Amino acid sequence: MKKLSLFLSLLVMTILSFKQVSATPPGGSTITGFWLSAANVNSFAAAGAASLRVYAATDASGNEGYIMAGVDNAGNIIPGQTYMVGNKGVCPPSCEFSVMDTDGSTVEMGTASANVERYMLGNAGANNCASFTMAGLGKVRNGSTYIKVSIGSSASAAGYSDSGASTKTSASGTASSSGM
Repeated sequence: MKKLSLFLSLLVMTILSFKQVSATPPGGSTITGFWLSAANVNSFAAAGAASLRVYAATDASGNEGYIMAGVDNAGNIIPGQTYMVGNKGVCPPSCEFSVMDTDGSTVEMGTASANVERYMLGNAGANNCASFTMAGLGKVRNGSTYIKVSIGSSASAAGYSDSGASTKTSASGTASSSGM
């Protein structure tokens, strides 16, 4: 019986260690910003979000992207308001203006959370979340086509027109290293 117990313990430990290794992304560059569609941000506001969080994410295939989440007045992510965009519009490499592919899709909370956690595993200690109130983003999201979010020790947002010209509107937010 002791041999069977020891064998099962070793088997479980081997499986768990394999799972951890295979879930860890290869790492790479730290995401320092995102290009958002102002129309997408406005849709969160129209659906009742009091604030917006943007998280760096890595999908199961290792592709970096970002997740936008609408947040209620109590600080909770609103069910059905998590939206994932693929790697186009992530800085780096897309730090300067170019026509952004704003295609994305609503993503289940479990998948969104796993993608954020996967990014955090490969980029330990990096700020991966930018948070803004919708009121603070007011002029940026309503007077621009695109919003460039920069994330470092703090977060900022700046508005841009279709042509890539600055709309000279900006907003301040907070940056953190947190999961969903």
